[in-house]
Amino acid sequence: MVNVYSAVYLLRDAITAVGNNPEKVRNFLLNLRDWQGALGTLNFDKNGDRVPEYAVLKLENGVLKQVDTYSIDLED
Repeated sequence: MVNVYSAVYLLRDAITAVGNNPEKVRNFLLNLRDWQGALGTLNFDKNGDRVPEYAVLKLENGVLKQVDTYSIDLED
């Protein structure tokens, strides 16, 4: 699920890029890659579903460091 804050800004970016034609907005979202939202990076699959991405973090000397990220393909 995309949080509401990110959804509003994502829609703004789509309309700014391609106008308010629903088909163009849809195509914009389907072709979107690595959009930075409030909760992290967003990507969508060919059905318009968000591709979940998870980060592996490591606590090192009291500081969280990102080790890696994984995207989950919902079609597998």
